[in-house]
Amino acid sequence: MIDEAVTLARIETKLDALREDVEQLAARGRISRDERALLADLLPAAAVIVNDAVFACVDLYDVPTLRGLLNGYSPSALSWLLGRAARSRIAGYRVERVGTDRGGALWRLEREVAARTVR
Repeated sequence: MIDEAVTLARIETKLDALREDVEQLAARGRISRDERALLADLLPAAAVIVNDAVFACVDLYDVPTLRGLLNGYSPSALSWLLGRAARSRIAGYRVERVGTDRGGALWRLEREVAARTVR
């Protein structure tokens, strides 16, 4: 007899993989491989610092560890990059623009967990 829970879990795992593939295909042309690699390092490290708080890119430069990952990006260049990467799953995270403050974009990181977004 087939265990329905196991079958459902396998289907969900495959569906998650397909979603990620579609997102990566949709993101092509928006961010390069090097930019994706930078974000794959930056987003998990930034998530440790900002947790689920809203942040501006300039805030990340106050943290030496994060500043070292930014490879010479200015806060405005990083903001443009985050905008292009918005809604793409990168290293288990999504970045979402949530508003502006004094002309600068405000962002939030969301951790992706098995087809569910956790804030």
